[in-house]
Amino acid sequence: MPLYAGFIGGAYRARSRNIDCSTLVNAYVETTKSNQNAKQGALIGTPGLRLATTASDVDSRGWFSQDGRTFGVVGTTFGEVDSSTNTFTSYGTIPNDGNPVSFASNGMGGQQLAIVGGGVLKIFTLTTNTLSSVIPLPLSNAPVQVAYLDTYFMLSEVDSVRVWFSALADGTSWDALDFFAVSQTSSNVIGILALKDRLWVFQSQTTSVYYDTGDTNNPFQPYPGSVMHEGAVTPWAIALFGEEVLWLSQDTNGHNRMVTASDYNPVEVSTPAIDFALDSYTTTSDCEIVAVYEMEGHIFGAFTFPSADATWVVDLREGEWHQRAGLNAMTGLYSRWRVRGMALAPNGLICGDYATGEIYYLDPNT
Repeated sequence: MPLYAGFIGGAYRARSRNIDCSTLVNAYVETTKSNQNAKQGALIGTPGLRLATTASDVDSRGWFSQDGRTFGVVGTTFGEVDSSTNTFTSYGTIPNDGNPVSFASNGMGGQQLAIVGGGVLKIFTLTTNTLSSVIPLPLSNAPVQVAYLDTYFMLSEVDSVRVWFSALADGTSWDALDFFAVSQTSSNVIGILALKDRLWVFQSQTTSVYYDTGDTNNPFQPYPGSVMHEGAVTPWAIALFGEEVLWLSQDTNGHNRMVTASDYNPVEVSTPAIDFALDSYTTTSDCEIVAVYEMEGHIFGAFTFPSADATWVVDLREGEWHQRAGLNAMTGLYSRWRVRGMALAPNGLICGDYATGEIYYLDPNT
């Protein structure tokens, strides 16, 4: 049986089409580890979307799962998916500014789930299933993202160098003096992410890491030697997978690329072909990491560029890229992947649709 080794490869469209003009849509590369098998690679079809239920609103904005419960925001509606009955129960509303929402929880320790969206913070009490009204905050600007670290909720705010921390284990209590200002570098904070016992603070040109010193008045200090000269383009293109961070970075020269890091030495995962595609887009500031998930030994990170109507996916196991696409029924052409937001529910990976209220399971058999 002939072997088409040259056919098995990721997406790579170079500036010069004579060098490489490979397109890979809705399939990914899998190499075999068997020395006895002459076929050392294959193209595997990407999983489909199996309908679980439908929300009354449209436009998925984010999903969060913990201890067997799965929550999401669709449009302005905040609710919970029951995986046993495949129903979506609404608990209240989160303002919709068109951006994703940010979740953080203190779990059994405080029974609070914090949701930031539309420039406000609300707290959902896990024991009573009640969503608070807007939490009063001392911030000068609107909150953007929330994280949880060492019994503190953490907030970033738009157009600022400040990061705020709550009272111990209480996301409803914020003091006007409880913040730290990023001082090692001068650019504004774009987003935050908690990894292990560190808080990663992404700025427009650099990224630095903070840790809890235990000091009562000023607990968070820069971790020595942690400044990275890779900033972030947008808070919505920063994601955690396992013990590593994946994000769309921007360096001091304004160059965009996708990088990962587990320590403080970012590694580029985008290729010159991906960089060429990014340079062709009118903007990358609307980029979102719509999903990071593991399936059948592969770890995938999906970057959607809404204005370009395109989704690029990196397979971090293979180091190869492909595109995910849906079908535009009006034009008959490919469009960006329909998924926007994902969480691991008891029955599988739950995800939402950017254009409708449909809620899916990501299913390799669909």
